[in-house]
Amino acid sequence: MKIIIRILISIAVLFLFHCKGPVEKKIVVTFWHAMGGPLGKTLDSLITEFNQTHPEIKVDHVGMGNYQALSQKLMATVAAKKPPTISQVFESWTEQLFRVGVLTPVEELLTEDEINELKRDIYPVFIEDNTWNGKLVTFPFNKSVPAYFYNKTLFKNEGIDHFPTNWDEFIETGKKITKDTNEDGTPDIWATAFPLSTWMFETILYQSGGRILSEDNVTPLFNKKEGIESLQFFLDILNKHRIGYLTMGYQHQDDFLAGKVAIISGSVVSYSFIMALKPDFDLGMAPVPSGRNNAVVISGTNIALFANASNEQKQAAMKFIKWFLSTEIQAKWSYGTGYVPVRIKSLEEPLMKKRIEALPELMDVISQLEFAYTEPRIAGWLGGRQILGTEGIEPALMGVKSPEEALNDCAKKIEEYLKAEKE
Repeated sequence: MKIIIRILISIAVLFLFHCKGPVEKKIVVTFWHAMGGPLGKTLDSLITEFNQTHPEIKVDHVGMGNYQALSQKLMATVAAKKPPTISQVFESWTEQLFRVGVLTPVEELLTEDEINELKRDIYPVFIEDNTWNGKLVTFPFNKSVPAYFYNKTLFKNEGIDHFPTNWDEFIETGKKITKDTNEDGTPDIWATAFPLSTWMFETILYQSGGRILSEDNVTPLFNKKEGIESLQFFLDILNKHRIGYLTMGYQHQDDFLAGKVAIISGSVVSYSFIMALKPDFDLGMAPVPSGRNNAVVISGTNIALFANASNEQKQAAMKFIKWFLSTEIQAKWSYGTGYVPVRIKSLEEPLMKKRIEALPELMDVISQLEFAYTEPRIAGWLGGRQILGTEGIEPALMGVKSPEEALNDCAKKIEEYLKAEKE
């Protein structure tokens, strides 16, 4: 009898096993990025949430440490025809990768209704930033705009009740703040301090009505009248008005936290990092003061889908990207990192309302997206941008050349560099 019972149990177990059928294999989407620290933790948390709510897919994300390492690894695997499914990319990388045919434009995997919905709700500058030849090729990922941070306590003590809204007011406010209390000829408290910043130069250039390159991205235009005036503006802060000084690295942030400086510029993401350092004063945040026009230049990367992926992987990757771009998840991403949400309706999500209620001035900073521009989106621009900083902006601010001479010399080098990159 015992033998019969054992046989029946074995048959039942075998029957149950076969009824379950084979275990379904997950579709693996490999995602390469350069997010680290608190930003990387937020990304990891969101990907974990996606994987848990989409059991048929596994997004396997790999952090490369920094953008240079990501670029080197990505280009090597593209050459070997073994790229990841999706990756973080700068626009200059996209132009090159799309031109040689190794990307699948995301628009090809969207319905017309989905395309229209995204174009209605994603900020126009991000649609423009991800469109090549009239087609949406990539999706916006970690996006930011410039912002100013100021010591509200110091402002209040000086009887200043708001952050400057234009550059003339910025100079006048700076003069009120800058003080030489011991009368030794050097201010003890400065209005501002800043490192060499191509990003801020570009922003003021656009505010002045200038442009970086011609429409065909061949001829430098930053050395025209508007560019020379923009660079002279920084020099006037240092030498004419004497309300600020030049720094290296993150010294301006250290001096700001020490109360030696009242105002510094940065990215919208900088707010969380500064707050993490626990300043002993009320921290204010504000949009960039306006020039002749309202204008800022956006920063950050996008997400590209590689053509080598299988159809299953592409569909799974698109499911992840569309999930990541949903209004709810964009609110979580912005709340956890400080990056701007790319969806306008995300501002109506409870998390974003909570953040804006605690930091009302954030809304003014995000609103800069309404008059934002992109940098040149060509393969050689990362190198060109570096040349602009080291050969154009630096010699002028260091007093080695006049703004006109520095920018003219730099323009020649960038024109030659971009021409060589095309050959």
